[in-house]
Amino acid sequence: MAISIEERKALRKELLLELYNYYFENGGAPYKITKDVLKEDKERDLALDYLKLKGLINANPLGNSHVIIKITPYGIDEVEN
Repeated sequence: MAISIEERKALRKELLLELYNYYFENGGAPYKITKDVLKEDKERDLALDYLKLKGLINANPLGNSHVIIKITPYGIDEVEN
C-alpha cells in the first residue's frame, strides 16, 4: 500500500531522530539492522536510502546479513536546527 508524501516525510524525520537519539545514548556507536528487516519494509529502506543520499547518515553492509547505520555531523545539525 502506498503512503502519502506527508507520511514519507514524517518517516524520514522519525528515522533521523531515532538515529540521533541512538547515537548519543550509545556513545556514538552505529546502529545495526538486518537486511531482512529492510527487505520486509520497503518504505523504511527507501527512507534510509534517501537519508544516505542526502548525506544525513552513513549506511554500510556488515557481512551478508546486516547494515550498520550512523548519523553524520550534517544529520546531527539537521535534527538540532
